[in-house]
Order: sequence, then C-alpha cells, then structure tokens
Amino acid sequence: IMMSDKLDALGRELHKLREEQEENREKLLAKVNQEKKQYMKHHAQVLKTRSKYIRACKDVEKLVMTREKSLERDSDKLSQKLENAMEEVGQLQAVHWIGCTTFREFQRCHRYALEQIMKELEALVSIVGPSIVFF
Repeated sequence: IMMSDKLDALGRELHKLREEQEENREKLLAKVNQEKKQYMKHHAQVLKTRSKYIRACKDVEKLVMTREKSLERDSDKLSQKLENAMEEVGQLQAVHWIGCTTFREFQRCHRYALEQIMKELEALVSIVGPSIVFF
C-alpha cells in the first residue's frame, strides 16, 4: 500500500510538472511569436525607407538627365528642382541610415531574446524530459 501511495504521489507530481511545462512552453512560444512580429515590423520600416531613398535617387537621376537635355530658359527651374531633390535624397539617406542602425540593434536584441527563450526551453526539457515536441 505504501508503494502504491508513493507511485500515486509521484504520478500526480509528474502530471503537475508536465502541466507547468506545457504552460511555460506556451508562454515561450508566445514570446517567440511576439518577437517575430516586432522583427517583421522593423524590417518593413527599413524596406520602406530604403524604397523612398531609392526612388528619390532615381528622381535626381531623371532631373539631371532632363537638365542635360534641355539647358534652355528653364534651366534655373531645373537647377532649383535638382537642388531640392538632392536635399531630399540627403534627408532620406539619413532617415534610412537611422532606420538601418535601429534595425541592426533590434536584430541583436531579437537574437539575444530568442537565445534566452531557447535556453529556457532546454532547461524545461532537462527538468521534465522531452515529453512534448517543441516547434
């Protein structure tokens, strides 16, 4: 009878540990999903600033070509447009550079967070055992 009671108690304890493992696993997977969403959001912002910068560079190229083709009475207007476009390119380049720098920092933090999550998952598996398949 004592052995049966011990087995029963161990079974309940194991069941409780497995429930905790499942809860922790779900929390960690939620963290992973949240990190992925943030990563994708930052990545989209970098791509957006990059496309604006590229578009502005192409506009400047077009203006330069237009100016070269028609150095007529409108050359002052074209020069002003070109100057404004170059200024915009400079501003967009700065914005894109800041976005890239921020994104690199976010990538580093994201990678660290995922490493921590994986360590927690590995610790969970080592405590209770690989009873639940991860990912």
